[in-house]
Amino acid sequence: MGRKSRTPAKLNPQSSNEITPSSEESDLPQLKQFIDIENGRSGKDLEITRFYLSTPTKEEAIAAKCLGRILIGGNAGRTGFKSVAIGDYAREKVSELFGQGLSRLLIHLLDKKNMSKNSVNNLASSFRHFINFLSDIYVNNLDNFSIYSIKYDDWEKYREYIENSILKDKRNTFKIPHSIFSDFSPTSFNGSINRITSKSINKRTSSFLEGNGAYSDAVMYQLLALFIFRFERQVEYMEHYESLCNETMGGDWLRPGQNAICLNDPKNKKLTDQFVLIDKLLSDINGYKRILDHKLIWFKLGNRRNKSFIAKIFSFIHGSESLKDKYTSYKLWEKNEHFPYSLDLNDGKLGANDNIFGLYVKRSVSEDKTGSMNQMAFYLANIVMIYTGLNKEVVLSWPSLVNGKSILDQNDSLFIRDDGHGREIEISGIKARTGAKTKDKPIRIAIVIGSPLFNMLKEYEKHAKTNSNGPFFEFNSKSFTKTWGGRTDTFKKYSIIDDNGELLSTLNTTKFRKVFASTKMLEHLSGIKNKQDLADLLRRDLDHKNFDVTLSHYILRSQHATSVLDLAIVAITSEKIRQALEFKGVIEINQEPKTENLVYLCECADPLNPTHGFAIAKKCTYYDLCLGCKQSIVFEMHLPYICYRILQYETRRIEMGNEWSAIFEDKWMIAHDALNKYKNQDKENGERLIKNAWQTARSNETLLPPIIMTKF
Repeated sequence: MGRKSRTPAKLNPQSSNEITPSSEESDLPQLKQFIDIENGRSGKDLEITRFYLSTPTKEEAIAAKCLGRILIGGNAGRTGFKSVAIGDYAREKVSELFGQGLSRLLIHLLDKKNMSKNSVNNLASSFRHFINFLSDIYVNNLDNFSIYSIKYDDWEKYREYIENSILKDKRNTFKIPHSIFSDFSPTSFNGSINRITSKSINKRTSSFLEGNGAYSDAVMYQLLALFIFRFERQVEYMEHYESLCNETMGGDWLRPGQNAICLNDPKNKKLTDQFVLIDKLLSDINGYKRILDHKLIWFKLGNRRNKSFIAKIFSFIHGSESLKDKYTSYKLWEKNEHFPYSLDLNDGKLGANDNIFGLYVKRSVSEDKTGSMNQMAFYLANIVMIYTGLNKEVVLSWPSLVNGKSILDQNDSLFIRDDGHGREIEISGIKARTGAKTKDKPIRIAIVIGSPLFNMLKEYEKHAKTNSNGPFFEFNSKSFTKTWGGRTDTFKKYSIIDDNGELLSTLNTTKFRKVFASTKMLEHLSGIKNKQDLADLLRRDLDHKNFDVTLSHYILRSQHATSVLDLAIVAITSEKIRQALEFKGVIEINQEPKTENLVYLCECADPLNPTHGFAIAKKCTYYDLCLGCKQSIVFEMHLPYICYRILQYETRRIEMGNEWSAIFEDKWMIAHDALNKYKNQDKENGERLIKNAWQTARSNETLLPPIIMTKF
């Protein structure tokens, strides 16, 4: 049977640029929650993608996964806008009417069609860009906006908008929504929007390297920063645990088995020195850290379960409601300090594998139920791949020992220092060959002794490794390495944004190497005499925000360019991350504020010349960026406001999910750094003043207006 002929869309006589919806609107099917789209294959190759138009509940999403469906738009919005169903996204950004119409249009044109999951994902991504565009240009006229409100000129504007964007796949980003609307007669302007083609749009405007599917420099920097941050944070936890002993705890700590001393308080005859100490420690953040240290060292000394330090605290809580409330506040601090992203993903509750001792205590991967040891190896192995250009198979084949010695003690005999020690170590991995007559190929790499990468490998060997008979990188099962690219828990907790503005959901290590093979790096090598020259040059570039390439084993292999291998991208990136999260202003403890340019969190030395990098009209009003600006001056009077703002940030954490880290986490960390710098500078009174500031901030008195946007 032939396709039903359609009545032409009626053009508004007032303007050929507008549509008057015809009766054909009734041709659109009724709304439904999702479309199941097959990939057109059969048997074990058949895949069914469930494309949600209305975001499902958690239970509905789980049920769909149990049926083997691949979900797009089916994660209840917990990982950002990418996971929100496209119909809901259209409702939120434009209007209820537009969301309904778009959903019905997609059902009409996609039902019974075969598409791969990647094609469906690209469709959803392209429509999000189109929805954002409409939301921006009709920002003041979104009431009752529908799919028929789109004008002919809007498609020309959208093409121009895409052409001028930084998207990688510009042509398809325009073409996909354009083709959907042009295939439905009432929204096609009698087919005339087909004249607005995507031919003039460059399909790929990025380099040929990115066109080959490799990650861009922007994505690589985010990945590298994530891997470094998670690895180094884990090392810090374990080093702290290892350092805990009687000497580091000082004189005022509660030892296991220590008898309590009655204080003979006439108001409370049962009051003891231990109760007073615990009550004091549960009163502020500095005390919280001491509570945590007690918890860890008691565990270290073998006092667990009913003999743990927490059991000791509970023995006092039963008789004191105030102590119970303080302990509740401590627990919230401990969770936010160590598992903030798990709280975001689990409705304010810790995940099943979130355990404080799993972060601090060295265990074998088979004993570690929290997955921390697996994650530590995962992050470092990725850093090695990025730094050296080796693939995953080779890196994970590294042995722990060679000839009875650690692989980190295998000096490269080619480069010997004057003192007889090698400048580099040489590590050999295996590239497996296929075929009966082929042999496995050894792949060797040299790493400079003392370089950041070498030091990180040493840290892993010291703090994480428990088995010297197997591979260097230890995992509790082969399934972990097989599902390497699908470690979605990592990207749910720490968002990586790709070049299309999407959240990265999986990791493809084959994209690591190509992105670094940039000819632009050769420009940096001209005139460079040694590694220090190159290090200085790259740091200057980073400081001036014009560094657009990174290092790779393909260009700077230590065997062929040993004079520059010592320069570790890891060190440079770590330095920039650290600098970005520091308080940039001045601490003033000996003078009174001038009150000429008072703002919320500080005094401003010069509101006409801020250093935060955002454009201003006449004078700066970005008050939430003050502490990251060099013009800020913090006096004693500002401490309660900074503490109060930190509490406001933390209040937004649960409700915002992953978006919180993108919008507020850097400000939250900078505010903490400002308090820490004040305490360090005012050694006599700083700790007391900050303690008082926290008490004031928690007094339920409104000190600052609520956070609305980045301005207030």
